This record gives sequence, structure tokens and C-alpha cells, in this order.
Amino acid sequence: MICPNCSEELQTLTLSNQKVLHCNNCGGNFFEENGINRITAEDAKTLTKDANASIITGTPKVCPKDNLILHLLQNDEAVPRNVSLFKCPKCHGMFAYPDDLLKFKNAQSAKIAFFKAWDNPLPALKTVLVFSFLVVLSLTVFSNLTNRSVQTSQAGSLSGNVYFTTTGRYLFVNFKTDRPYITSILIHDQTAQTSIIYPINQKPATLHYATITNVNLHHDLSYQIILKDEKGNESRTDEAKVQY
Repeated sequence: MICPNCSEELQTLTLSNQKVLHCNNCGGNFFEENGINRITAEDAKTLTKDANASIITGTPKVCPKDNLILHLLQNDEAVPRNVSLFKCPKCHGMFAYPDDLLKFKNAQSAKIAFFKAWDNPLPALKTVLVFSFLVVLSLTVFSNLTNRSVQTSQAGSLSGNVYFTTTGRYLFVNFKTDRPYITSILIHDQTAQTSIIYPINQKPATLHYATITNVNLHHDLSYQIILKDEKGNESRTDEAKVQY
């Protein structure tokens, strides 16, 4: 079988009881369905080190098993924004560049640490992939919201009920609302004097959780939660300091 990246011959390896098609020329790896979730971070390091050169070609990536074009995963909550993974539409196999593989496994390790930090049982890996950072929290029960003025009250009542934690360079945020909202968070970096809005739920939901990777955790950070109902009415919480 041929490497989707550099077209060299792939070798078949077995790591963590998973078959991996590995290219020792560019270091690329092709995994069977869910195989990338089952190997360890240490295995990822081993694969990453076995490469003759750092090569990334701009040609379309083709599945070594089905000869179909691999699709770049986008807007997937389980994949960090700075990671490129390619998936086969037929066999659901996954191709990863060596550096992206290592970043992806490190992110998964951070998820596991997050669940352990909250003393929650770890869900199945497939559940982690689809519902990453789903943490069931007992929060204040809010009154039913029926109009924008009540929605503003909802935004205000979130103060003190937004939870932050960190693992490494990752900042996790989660909170709950009593009715579905489209949500995002505005992070103010008071030290650098910058502000960035990060989407949380792009579809209405009551449980809201997100992973933020590109903020400096050593800076003085504050935030606002942005709520938007199905009619497009928007409200924001008061600005508060990020505490974890």
C-alpha cells in the first residue's frame, strides 16, 4: 500500500493491538476505523520519531485501502484547531501527519485528565470523540425563559456558575442553561489588550463546554458568555475574571 502523503510504500505495524500503516519516509500514519483513538500517546511518539524527512505534499490524499480521496476533518469538536486529520468516506480510516498525530494524542490525554480532575467516570472512546468534554454538573436551576428580558436575566444568573479548569496549555470552560441557546465566549486578554470570541455551541443546547487552546494562561484573562436564542436575540453576561 502507498502512503497518501509521499507515495512511498507503507509498513504494517501493530501498536496497542492496533494495526497501523506507517511510512518511515515521511512519518505519516494510516489507522483503521477508531484505531487512532486506541493507540497510546507513547505509541504516537514512537511513530513520530520514525521518519527520514519532514515532507508534506499538496496533492490530494488517497486512502491506501479504498483509493478514495480522504476528506480533511473540519469543525470536529474532538480535533484541535491546529491539527489536520484526513478520513476515508468508505472505510472511515484516518491518516495523520506525524506532528499532527502527536498533537491529537496529547489533546486526548488532556481530555482524560479533565475527566479525572472532576472525578467523573470516563465514557467510551467513541463517546469522547463525539461528545468531548461532556461533564454533567449540578448547577443552579434557572427559571423558565420566555422572552428576551428573561434571557437577559439568564445571562446575569450565569455569573458564578461558569466553571474553568486547565490542563497544560488547555483552558476548559463549561456551564449549563435551563433552555437551549447558541453560545460563545468572549475572552479578554487584559495583559495583551486583545479580545477573541470562541464558539461553544453552534446549535441550541443546554449543556455548554469548550476547549480553548490559543490563550496565554499566564496572562490576566476575563470573559463574557454570549447567549443567542432561536430568534436571534442576544445577551451577554457581565465581564468577570477567569478563575480556575
